[in-house]
Amino acid sequence: MKTLFIGNSYTFYNDMPKIFEKLAIDNDKDVQTIAVTKGGHKLIEYAEANDEYTKNVYDAVEGNRYDYCILQDYSTITITSPDLFEKGVKEVYDMVKGSVDKVILYQTWGSHSNHKFILENNLTTKSMFEIIKKAYDKIGKELGFKVSPVGKNFLEVFENSDIELYHEDCKHPSYKGSCLSALTHYYTIFGEFPKNTASLNLTQEKIDIFKNTVAK
Repeated sequence: MKTLFIGNSYTFYNDMPKIFEKLAIDNDKDVQTIAVTKGGHKLIEYAEANDEYTKNVYDAVEGNRYDYCILQDYSTITITSPDLFEKGVKEVYDMVKGSVDKVILYQTWGSHSNHKFILENNLTTKSMFEIIKKAYDKIGKELGFKVSPVGKNFLEVFENSDIELYHEDCKHPSYKGSCLSALTHYYTIFGEFPKNTASLNLTQEKIDIFKNTVAK
């Protein structure tokens, strides 16, 4: 199974696609991941900037066939420019649709309550996520794309445990946050929680918390 990830630092922090790939392989699934990412990049830029990253998307799909393409957009775009979010999803899909069987939308999370964007916009982690969720659900329903609910799982773990999911910048994922992302994508694609999670190198307590969240 080949999976193409297109996104930015929320995807490439801690090499999350490879965390996902290793989980899958360790659970007897034949998986190969390819990632096209650039920090701070929006999906609309992959489609319209016509730069090396636009070329990277076209190069990734040329002559290749993917079972899944997982799209992740800029963390605040659903709040600041919801129309550009929808346009970006549609235009990147147009770029890859001849080479992918299914598209999954990588739902991102609300920033930590101490992050500047939260404080300056009178938001909370939960209220920011609710805006993100609504936007991903809307375009997912319109285009028939499944949504991988990473943001929902982030919020539940953030509110109900002491697991630090955020990098010290209060925005990006910590290693544990990237593990939760990978586990969510795994569950979204395979419909089950992985039995073998040794590659994550997390305590059983943390694995159990993640499982109880992801596999609800």
